[in-house]
Amino acid sequence: MKAVINDRYGGPDVLTLGERPMPDCGAGELLIRIAASSVSRTDVATLAGKPKAARVVTGLFGPKSTVLGLDFAGVVEESRSERFAPGDRVFGMSPGQYGAHAEYLVVAADGPVATIPDGIGFDQSVLCEGGWYAHSVLEALGVGEGFRLLVFGGGGAVGSAAIQIAKARGARVVAAVEPHQIDLASGLGADLAIDSRTLDELPEEFDGVLDAIGKLRFRRVRAKLTYTGRFASTDFGPGGEVLRLALFYTLAGRRGRVMLPMPRDADAIPSMLSELMAEGRYRAVIDRSYPMDRVREAYEYAATGTKTGIVVLDIPG
Repeated sequence: MKAVINDRYGGPDVLTLGERPMPDCGAGELLIRIAASSVSRTDVATLAGKPKAARVVTGLFGPKSTVLGLDFAGVVEESRSERFAPGDRVFGMSPGQYGAHAEYLVVAADGPVATIPDGIGFDQSVLCEGGWYAHSVLEALGVGEGFRLLVFGGGGAVGSAAIQIAKARGARVVAAVEPHQIDLASGLGADLAIDSRTLDELPEEFDGVLDAIGKLRFRRVRAKLTYTGRFASTDFGPGGEVLRLALFYTLAGRRGRVMLPMPRDADAIPSMLSELMAEGRYRAVIDRSYPMDRVREAYEYAATGTKTGIVVLDIPG
């Protein structure tokens, strides 16, 4: 089968289009013919082997996973489970395994995989990673009915997911985005969308702040949090300050004031998103699509950190 191969750490230039053996489908597994995947900031970081501490997991001297790609959407080719049948249109993700930047992928049938709702395309279904990160942070913040949430970076894959999931939970959402993303954030359900450059002028107080891109300094929003309010990021933050502040507040007896929640409950994410999509309360935000043979360009663009939503990688059928 064709696959995008990364046999060493580096930039997009180390990626090659080559052949890999067809994976075997074992008991309780699905063989999926991939139609679309995504190129995320996680893929970009894993390709580069950054941060270096992460190589304890991804491979000390070279990548353990030589085919990247977390999100997938496609058709079940073979099923060794009663949960799905050949021909079913499915989507999901393969955390810890990767492998979705290829023509075929084997995943556990009881893992993070669900049926694509009718009327939703494959390219509109490679959205689990952003939803996974967003859901994990919203859970850590305790977002629910009436919760006042500020999403910084609401135009990215995680931020756009956070807006929609938070609104589905009944929260009031203010999204701080790039100027060209204001209409998008409003269309996703944000009660208020503002230019992130004007954040300091915002008089509102919040129960929680979600930094969806890891670029917000805590001091910019500290005064906007209630006394029990929490700040959570999906990244280490500028200069790694989120980790330092999380430790500081823990030692000061205010554990959870600043958080870097780890993604969790992966298995439940596709089913949750499938239900929301079927109800018309969740959709993918697609920035650009690239064919498989232009995968280097897809990574180069994703690495700029300027994408709006998802970068799709189309896998030829």
